[in-house]
Amino acid sequence: MKIGEYLAENGMKPSHFCNKVGIGSSTLYSLLSGETMPSLPTAISIYDFTDGEVDYRDMLIEGNNTHEIHHGKAAKNKKVK
Repeated sequence: MKIGEYLAENGMKPSHFCNKVGIGSSTLYSLLSGETMPSLPTAISIYDFTDGEVDYRDMLIEGNNTHEIHHGKAAKNKKVK
């Protein structure tokens, strides 16, 4: 399950999630958008807080950008000079 799905299914406010996991709201939104991937300590905190409902594989492909990089699409579309 992705973080966004977890929040929606549990009716949880992002601020509550951030407080429990120990991250800032900007970090959460960066994770949700795929702008960044979590550090190992953050990934472990998220996994622990969600009782494993959100695991590291879900976090690696949270947003579209990360999903494309994960599947190699970004490398294929990149122009080589």
